[in-house]
Amino acid sequence: MRADPPEPSTLPHPSDPDRATVAVLARSSWPATRPALAAAEHLGALLAGHGLTVATTGYGDLVAAVSRGVALAGGCSVGFPVRTWRAEPTAWLTEVRWVPDSYAQCAALGAHPAIVTLGPSPGSLAEAAFAWQIAGRRAELVLVGEDWHHWLAALWRWLVPRRSDLSTVAVVDEVTDVVPRLERALAGRSDGGARLGSAGPGVASGEGSTAG
Repeated sequence: MRADPPEPSTLPHPSDPDRATVAVLARSSWPATRPALAAAEHLGALLAGHGLTVATTGYGDLVAAVSRGVALAGGCSVGFPVRTWRAEPTAWLTEVRWVPDSYAQCAALGAHPAIVTLGPSPGSLAEAAFAWQIAGRRAELVLVGEDWHHWLAALWRWLVPRRSDLSTVAVVDEVTDVVPRLERALAGRSDGGARLGSAGPGVASGEGSTAG
């Protein structure tokens, strides 16, 4: 039986300072396969199970699956949809924070210590690269799926002058590898503890927050 989205009031607030936040990006321009949806939901459950709040764009089949996994695991997810776009955010979000444009959306997602990106696609690559660049390339960028190795090889060859510029970028093959990778990467950083201890800032543009 399909579970219904929980009432927002029954969940912890995503701005709880005791919860760290990880951004999750995924393609939204075409329907996802059933295995991809299952993997996305499992990722959401894993992140929530480790006490992490999940921040997303708020829409798309894969984002909905991630948010569903978070909700069913008793966690919190917050979406940052663009107000002028026609797409409706998923009902599985704990909270919706509308933003005025793509820049504000990527800035909000890049404000967190880690960005996890599911499955290579032009859109997900652009969003991840933009959010990571806005973060000053300090956020840990975890790309999920073995096909990302080919994308990174092209970046190393043609676009990135030094491999050290990608020192905070990693590829993992499965969603089960994401949390261990984040723990290893952020544990050794001088700013890791401080940044993991925050659910992230609100929208700097002044747009209001609306419960999902």
